[in-house]
Amino acid sequence: MKIHLPFHLTLCTLILALLCASPAFAQDDSGGGSRSAIFSSLSKEDKMKLLKARREVLANNPDLKAEQEGLAKQREELKDGSDDDKKILFQNLMAHEKKMRAAMLQVDPTLQPIFDQIDQAMKEKFQQRAASAGGN
Repeated sequence: MKIHLPFHLTLCTLILALLCASPAFAQDDSGGGSRSAIFSSLSKEDKMKLLKARREVLANNPDLKAEQEGLAKQREELKDGSDDDKKILFQNLMAHEKKMRAAMLQVDPTLQPIFDQIDQAMKEKFQQRAASAGGN
């Protein structure tokens, strides 16, 4: 099944939102968008656990923090970039998020069920988008 670039961009936005871990991440999101849809099923406590672990990882891993900041800068610079450049950024974001998850699980192994819940919500969101794209 082919993934359309707009989904990639949405997923990149979601991942970047996770990477930035703003205080809004820990709050209930009543607005629209992918982040809201994916995190709406998480309790406030789960959101806070994720945020706490992410902040701890970034505070203790300057290389991951620098990588995150570089990816955020790349994303900003690529707003009008080519599709190929955006695909490369997406791959880099996914690789970074994998490293972040591994580091966060070292900090707090009890995060695994939360990550599983996020993965399931992302899978459902993708399936909904694929079904919508197929119906056009």
